Amino acid sequence: NLTLNSQSRKPFTAALVKLSFNNKHTIMVEDTINNLSIPRDMNIGTVFIHHGIRPDPVPDYVDMGCDNALTLLNMIKDTLDDGLTKPADAACIQ
Repeated sequence: NLTLNSQSRKPFTAALVKLSFNNKHTIMVEDTINNLSIPRDMNIGTVFIHHGIRPDPVPDYVDMGCDNALTLLNMIKDTLDDGLTKPADAACIQ
């Protein structure tokens, strides 16, 4: 049986093991929305980079969406700089 990587847990599991990451402290960032369903099923946080075209409705397997990766990185930086108390950037959806 041939299973596409996008429809398999194997690549995500292999990456978590190789990097010694805990799935509950990991996020998957992707600009193809359907590629986020398996990571979410594995309790990996999901961020959809929507390039300004927000999905409506937002699928339940998307934890957050941002216009672009730079917006996400700046939001993470600001949050860490502010001791995890600053609200999410307005360019991101939750």
